[in-house]
Amino acid sequence: MKNVNPNSSPSTLKITDMRYRIIVKPGPSPCPIIRIDTNQGVYGLGEVRDGAGYQYAMVLKSRLVGENPLKIDYLFQKIQQFGGISRQGGGVCAIEMALWDIAGKVYNCPVYRCWAASGGTRFASTRTPPSQMTQKSQSWVDKSNSTSPVREG
Repeated sequence: MKNVNPNSSPSTLKITDMRYRIIVKPGPSPCPIIRIDTNQGVYGLGEVRDGAGYQYAMVLKSRLVGENPLKIDYLFQKIQQFGGISRQGGGVCAIEMALWDIAGKVYNCPVYRCWAASGGTRFASTRTPPSQMTQKSQSWVDKSNSTSPVREG
């Protein structure tokens, strides 16, 4: 596995913590972002979607701590019952985003490539190339950390 991050050992990776932060950004705001931490220093970020509060993600923390974050399908099956078509789905969505973020970092592969390599579903590309999306996201975080009120939990 030549693309695996040499600073991680995928088989022994475990979720150790889950936290949230509220950021203010252009567009729908404020925006809850969750962070899933692991025992190897790799972390993943996910946005709580659809106007849901951070509570919809944080209530699932006890079901995730101690699990291997690379078992995304297993963990999704474990928490999907707490999602749905209403705002509760925003918490599940944030957790899934954070898990894919961790997988991309561990395997040193952008998430869209991880999906393609695993035979994942094709999805329509956005108008913004991935390299620019990363820059935009980082600029939102930078602005939030320097000029906007932030609550950390």
